[in-house]
Order: sequence, then structure tokens, then C-alpha cells
Amino acid sequence: MLKDQSILAVQVSHFGCGGVAICLLFRHVIVDGATAANFVKTWAVIASCGGNDDSATIIKDLVFDCTSIFPPRDHSGSSTRSSGAGAILFSSSETTRKRFIFEGSKISALQDKIGNRTTRFEAVFTLMWDAITAAKREGDDFVATIPVNLRKRMNPPIPEQCIGNILTIIQTNWPTEETINYSSLTEKVHELVSMVNDDYVKKAYPNGWILNRATNGAAGRDTRRRRLFMISSWCNLPLYKSDFGWGNPELVAPVGRVNSGDNISVCVWDTTDGAGIEAWMFMSKEEMAKFEQDPGVVAYASFNPTT
Repeated sequence: MLKDQSILAVQVSHFGCGGVAICLLFRHVIVDGATAANFVKTWAVIASCGGNDDSATIIKDLVFDCTSIFPPRDHSGSSTRSSGAGAILFSSSETTRKRFIFEGSKISALQDKIGNRTTRFEAVFTLMWDAITAAKREGDDFVATIPVNLRKRMNPPIPEQCIGNILTIIQTNWPTEETINYSSLTEKVHELVSMVNDDYVKKAYPNGWILNRATNGAAGRDTRRRRLFMISSWCNLPLYKSDFGWGNPELVAPVGRVNSGDNISVCVWDTTDGAGIEAWMFMSKEEMAKFEQDPGVVAYASFNPTT
């Protein structure tokens, strides 16, 4: 954990077999997934190019100052204390972690089954939502939260290399008394994501989601007790394309254990071939046992116990 005001912490570990692991920890208030992925890729290019013209071009494309897009504001009178929801999110309850692989061919078959020109992420999200709903405790009410990268949704679009916490969060749920309809749920998610356009961004989130949440606290938040299914997609980001001179990474993984409290967290990103999706699930042991035996998970995913 970053206990001081550091933005970034890095640890490099060398192993007897010759392998190397690079561990990074960012301060999320100014660094989102796109920032982190592009930072690592840029760092790798500079390290492997040795400061030649290629690395100079990469550095030139980086955008550090976003004040023309998100002008600074005076928040001196705003409260930044954590809300009750935050206390639940970061509780000390332990969760278990497992990695599931959705191969490209399996995702294609799932997309064909769902229809509606479903994206890879929408297909995997819907399958996991169905499995989580089946594994949940009786009486639970789940809400799914999905971060959305704003860079390509603004007019004009801002570069992917733009540094900052430039995202918003959409939420969706499904009536607990209804059976999951894959086609309807993916269409619902697609519509919600499509709503996030330039006009939406400038009106609703002029400061980015993290700062907006911190300054507004619990204002306007639904106070009913709901569990969260928090899914973060890093698909299409260059996670497996960061060559420091030793070749591309063999494995990208979240560090440690996420304490999600009573909620469920999952991080998804592309497999090494770019066609599939790997999902790192964080949930209670009881629900994980049910999740990995779900017929949909068994049919379309594989479990990798070696990581």
C-alpha cells in the first residue's frame, strides 16, 4: 500500500531460474487502467530502445496535462471522508482468488449463442453474471459496476496515452426473480455503455469518477443494502506487449488479495494471443465453489490452478 504521497511504487524480483517479475502499484486517484498499461508499455519501449528515435516518438505522444479538457476546480470546502459504501468495499473479510481462461474459440461460440453482435467482454460478463446469480446467497441483491474508459468517447477523442483517471462507472442489475436472458442482458449493458458520450461526460463527470465520488461522498447514493459485482475490463490494452528487452510477459496478474468485503470483484483482460479473455475472480470460498461448477463456466472457461 502507498502510505505516503507517492504516485508509483515498483519492485523488481529476480529468480534463480532466470525469470524476472516486475510489480507496480499506482495511486488510483490519478491513474486508471489505460494509464497504467500505457505507462508500462512506454517504459518498456524506452528501456529496450536505449533512448533512440523510437523511444523519443513514444514520449512525444504522451499527454500529461489534461487541464484544457478537465479544468481544475476548487474543492476546498468538499468532504472527502469515506462513505459507508467504501467501508463495506474495503472491509477486512477475506476472499479467495482464481484465474479463469475463456479461449477465443469458446468466446466466439458464446457470442454466436447470444447474438446481437455481442462483444467479447459483453459475452463473458453475461456468463459470469448468470453464474454469480446462481451462486449467490438467498435474499441477496446484486448490482454490477463497470468502469468505462472515456478517452474514445469524447469529441474529439483524447489520446489513449492521456495520463489520468479518465473513466466513469455504469451500474446495472437484473430482477432477482427472473431467469437470466443472455441476449437481453448483453443488450442492456451495450445500451448503458453507449450512453456514455461526450455530452454525458462533460455534464456528469467534469472531474473524473474517482474525484467526483470523493468530493460528493454518499450524496444521491441508493442506501439499500446491495452487494456489488465489480468487474474491471482491461481488454484491448497492451498488457502483454511490454517488452523490456527480455520478450513479452509470460503472465500478467493482480497483486496479492483483494479484500472485497461482501462483494465480488473480477479483473478481465486479453489472453496472450489477443483472442481470448482471462478473468481473475475474487469472491468468498463458498460462492467460488459454486461458481466454478456452474454449467456455463464449465462449458466456456477453463481453470488454471498453476497461478
